[in-house]
Amino acid sequence: MRRLDRLMRTTPAMDLTVAAALLRGAKAVFDEMGVVFFLRQGTCLGAIRDGAFIPWDDDIDLGSIMGTHGFDEGMIEPMADAFRAHEFDVRRELFDGETWLGLLKDGIRIDWYGYAVRRGHILHFPGVRFPVGLFENLQEIDFLGERFWFRALPRSTCAPSMAPHG
Repeated sequence: MRRLDRLMRTTPAMDLTVAAALLRGAKAVFDEMGVVFFLRQGTCLGAIRDGAFIPWDDDIDLGSIMGTHGFDEGMIEPMADAFRAHEFDVRRELFDGETWLGLLKDGIRIDWYGYAVRRGHILHFPGVRFPVGLFENLQEIDFLGERFWFRALPRSTCAPSMAPHG
């Protein structure tokens, strides 16, 4: 079984030092390709609430939206090639019409979604519709010594009430 296939099924908690280096490296690839991306899911929550990765998180979650910030479908394969050139294992799939790249390096997976806009919304895992307008004016946060984009969250979302799940 290939490493990427195995890590798609079950992923242990990340080594946070390796994850920080990996996110910085991924940011360098996005920046060199001119693709705007934002932190999402647990990666975003940890960055905003704790200023760190959530210790039990098992992947890095990133997203970009087709048709915004100069990003389109034609950029997906060049991005996959750029990540391969930086020694990432890359897997591309469609989930509910959303383009997903699974990027694996150093035993850590990055989930990057290229969201398609449908009737003014994107479908965000696990099937939640968000108005695309929430992602048009991204905000920046200092995280891991770099500047990253994120979608503004209601303060109640960032309350320190999340506990590890088993």
